[in-house]
Amino acid sequence: MTTYQIEIEKKIAQWRKGELSIEMLRKLPVTIGRVGYQQAIPVLFELTLNGDEIVRYNAVMSLSFNLRWKAAKDLLCKVLEEDTDEDCRDAAAGGLGFLFEGNKDCGLIRVLARVSSADQDEDVRRSAFAALLRVSSRFQERDFPPRTGPRPPVDESALAEVLNECREDGPH
Repeated sequence: MTTYQIEIEKKIAQWRKGELSIEMLRKLPVTIGRVGYQQAIPVLFELTLNGDEIVRYNAVMSLSFNLRWKAAKDLLCKVLEEDTDEDCRDAAAGGLGFLFEGNKDCGLIRVLARVSSADQDEDVRRSAFAALLRVSSRFQERDFPPRTGPRPPVDESALAEVLNECREDGPH
């Protein structure tokens, strides 16, 4: 075990005992992701359910962008559809687009389409639409901004086209 991993394990133990300050708890998922400590992935899953939105956001970001943990797909979909914080939903959308770029998973596309059409927050709708374009490989056909740039507005006709392709192909 590296020194970083030992420190992470100590912080996890402190958290489980209720001895970790909120500031340190907010840093824990960031540290796990930055170090690439895959043994702590179950902890990140738990932290996506934490009452603090910054803790949840950081856990989603670490699972998606740092650890690139594709097995978090169902969890990220749940965060995208159910989390009360728009930043957490936005991060989940971005993570799904990043992790599943080009795989054309129709089940995931349907989730992203629902959120693109129905989320109360415009940024979340745009992020879900951008993720849908990435997953469906449609971003290559458009003048699409870089990953970190502004997200495109939801294009209902493009959304309908992608969903129609999923109906034709069946459920991937």
